[in-house]
Amino acid sequence: MDPELKSMLTLLLDKVERIEASNARLEATTARLEATTERLEATTERLDARTERLEDEQRQIKEMIGVVRLKEIGRLDGRIDQLAMDVALGRKPDAA
Repeated sequence: MDPELKSMLTLLLDKVERIEASNARLEATTARLEATTERLEATTERLDARTERLEDEQRQIKEMIGVVRLKEIGRLDGRIDQLAMDVALGRKPDAA
């Protein structure tokens, strides 16, 4: 075989081997990225579920606070009415 042709063939084979090695590294990196993506998707699903639960708890707390506020407003309205009646009748209001 011609030495120049042999040299070119050796260079070509070396380049092919480097390309194959690079391809193997890229495939390994792609596999790691896919695994990471799957873990991130699972984490995102868990976070979404937790967010939904927190939003539901927040809604329940707001409803509970609203009920408590309405009861307190009703109690205060009753006390104001009682004090107004005491004043109108000239009585000294009872201590709260």
